[in-house]
Amino acid sequence: MIKRIKVFQVCCMLLAAVMSLSACGRDEHQRGIDGCVYEAELLTGTAHWGINIKNNADWLYYIDYGTLYRIPLEEGGMPGKTGRAGVPGTEGLLDYAVDAESSVYCYRAAMNEQDSGTIELEGGTLTRYGEDGSEEYSLSLEGRHAVYTRLSAVPGLLAAGGDRVFLLMGDEVLAVDGEGKIIGEADVSGIRPDDKDYSAERLLEGEGGRVYYLTESPEQNICRIYELVEEGSSFRPRILSMKGLDGKDLITGDFYGSGRGMLYSGRDGILYCYSPAEDTWKELLRWGDSNLDKAAGEVAVRRQAVCGIPG
Repeated sequence: MIKRIKVFQVCCMLLAAVMSLSACGRDEHQRGIDGCVYEAELLTGTAHWGINIKNNADWLYYIDYGTLYRIPLEEGGMPGKTGRAGVPGTEGLLDYAVDAESSVYCYRAAMNEQDSGTIELEGGTLTRYGEDGSEEYSLSLEGRHAVYTRLSAVPGLLAAGGDRVFLLMGDEVLAVDGEGKIIGEADVSGIRPDDKDYSAERLLEGEGGRVYYLTESPEQNICRIYELVEEGSSFRPRILSMKGLDGKDLITGDFYGSGRGMLYSGRDGILYCYSPAEDTWKELLRWGDSNLDKAAGEVAVRRQAVCGIPG
């Protein structure tokens, strides 16, 4: 029996129904890299799709005009109706993360653009909300500040890692436990990108609660990823191998975090997944096998489904 895996394509438009993409001239689906058949379908929604999508096994989240929304992901069926995530007060919301228990972590801070063009974040709070929107803790970050060359619409400042959440704050990454206490820090001051205009840095979630720190320097055509490895009361950035992606121009592709493992989608039309056990990147699927004419612009993975927003 052929195993079929749904590849959900999330469109930035108002959708009224689930639609199956055409076979692009083929009489039948072709088997993918792993021998499975991938079927592309459109997700339904009642609002315009936004940005910064994240998910766990039960919900898919996204931000639209400063408000956090979520869509229930039903087991064995299509996603349900879009609704607000129940998180109060999105003013000053810079980033969020979602853990396996559907707790939502929100990072808020004052943002100021300096004369030099850099972005400075001052103080703020890290708040955790339950699935029902109730506040579970709020950690004050008063006295802390961070400076960035730029912040994108998907800043990657927060990442859930098992029973902890990690917050990128400039030269350091804070690890916060389930009670809202800082239990460790990672010093990244020596590995931050030094491109003044185009550099990027962000946190990515990985398999088994792992959290990674990504740096990109387009002017130097350099991309590096570090795993935050716990050592006592601190965390050490350990650089990863890029085996499996050898010879590829990594700057032209995109890296994504997911509970299945880190993902990379490049110009070759293939979605790769990082294997910590083998310290290598493996081919997961070809976008063309799912009848998509191009790679997705945003990617999220839920068990046996891949969700993507068209690029």
